[in-house]
Amino acid sequence: MAREPAIANALAVFAADEIASALREPGDNGELLVIEHDGAMAGALRWAYVNRRSRIVTIRTLMVSPAAHGRGLATAAVRELVERLFGVGVHRVEAETLAYNAAGQRVFERAGFTREGVRRAAYDRRGAWQDGILFGRVAED
Repeated sequence: MAREPAIANALAVFAADEIASALREPGDNGELLVIEHDGAMAGALRWAYVNRRSRIVTIRTLMVSPAAHGRGLATAAVRELVERLFGVGVHRVEAETLAYNAAGQRVFERAGFTREGVRRAAYDRRGAWQDGILFGRVAED
């Protein structure tokens, strides 16, 4: 799914390879959660620790099949993941979207994240440098 052009455009360049690595060697490569709808795979969510001592996790990949868009599946999956992580002692969850990924930004905002900043000209995509939009949510939110 991460290699499909309609999805890959909004993901990190190596997202598909990182997902495969997380499946082969869970742990530091993160964990992958499947998003299901009507008994079928509709997407996936990959997360990993950034800093174990400070209990910080980042959402590395979030994807939903175009056929499943508009159902709130991504927002529900992010909310569920965050609640599970806070429930096991994680203090902070971070995420980043490409600036042109307005749908991804809406997901994180609807899931209770705060827009924390911009990484200017951070990614070489679409033939130009693109900004990254940073989001965060802490257990006290």
